[in-house]
Amino acid sequence: MNIRQIEYFLEIAKCKNISDAAENLFVTQPTLGRQMSAMESELNMQLFIRSNKGVKLTPAGAVMYQEFQALMDHYRRALKRGEMASYGYSGTLKIGILSGMEIGVEIQDMIHQMSEKYPNVRMELKHFSHGEMVHALNRGELDLGVSIDLAFMGMQNVRYVNLRQCDPVLILSRNHPLAKRETLSYRDLKNEELVVVKEGDCPAGEKLIVEECRKYGNFYPRLFYADSMEDAILWVESGLKCAIFNTEMSFIHSPLSKYYILEELKNKKSWIQAVYRRQNSNIALSLALEYLE
Repeated sequence: MNIRQIEYFLEIAKCKNISDAAENLFVTQPTLGRQMSAMESELNMQLFIRSNKGVKLTPAGAVMYQEFQALMDHYRRALKRGEMASYGYSGTLKIGILSGMEIGVEIQDMIHQMSEKYPNVRMELKHFSHGEMVHALNRGELDLGVSIDLAFMGMQNVRYVNLRQCDPVLILSRNHPLAKRETLSYRDLKNEELVVVKEGDCPAGEKLIVEECRKYGNFYPRLFYADSMEDAILWVESGLKCAIFNTEMSFIHSPLSKYYILEELKNKKSWIQAVYRRQNSNIALSLALEYLE
């Protein structure tokens, strides 16, 4: 059995008609029939039920159709990678990381692997706020965005790869009065200002904070809008305000900060995701996704 026979089989299964498949493949019907008979003989299984109305897959044929599709996808990716390695593929992969968030071992390893295998692929990295990342993806100015799942809720034109889970946490200065407590809950935040980045930058995140404060603490939160994540971190480290972020934010490990998993959030998790636009045809992106997936 060879690759050409597999391609013939897949085309017949798609067309459900040998005449149409032969026309699409630029071969004669007898040639196509002989190739399928040889394939069935070698596999020792009947793949098609033939009738005057066309052909349909047997149960065995339906299983082989799924398996052969996966095999051909892998084969084409291998050819693409070999071709790019042979000709020294060059291109650019633009990666956005949420401001204040650690790059993460998955992205770090992916960059390292691609740099070794495809040295002519240029990597561009930049920090974005939630809103900036969404707009950059929509405009095609960014190939891959790495952020928390809340940033992309409701977006229909993107796909994503879940990288790792994280915990939503309350972050505050070690000098903040609440930092003396062993545990904290939403009720303890009633008189605190919670800093978020830019009004409307991450509507889903703001809405979630408001809903949880009202549900668990019975109060409407006082939100303070910082101009950037860097400014939000400054406000937290100063001890003047608190913030609800997640355990992937790099500054929570600072000796100036302390974080709590609020009592009501101990069983809740969020995902750090690598997100990309459906219509993006950048080959460098396909190589990155192959590693991440």
